[in-house]
Amino acid sequence: MVNAVTQTERLVCEALVANGMYCADQGLDDTHVYMAPIANALLRNDLGDAAMASLGRELVQQFLRDIRNAVAEEEK
Repeated sequence: MVNAVTQTERLVCEALVANGMYCADQGLDDTHVYMAPIANALLRNDLGDAAMASLGRELVQQFLRDIRNAVAEEEK
């Protein structure tokens, strides 16, 4: 189980949840989609096995939504 979040990491998680473009200056596009669920889990201190499995499913589903157009093009 992941359970280590420093005070500064908490502040960054809170900022990321509040502002979807918070990490955009780091060269990351639309970080909110992927990072907000993880930040929320860290803020809840909820990264036990069940929460990690749920988070993994959520991230895979988002990934599949993101590649939907590329898949459609390849299927043509």
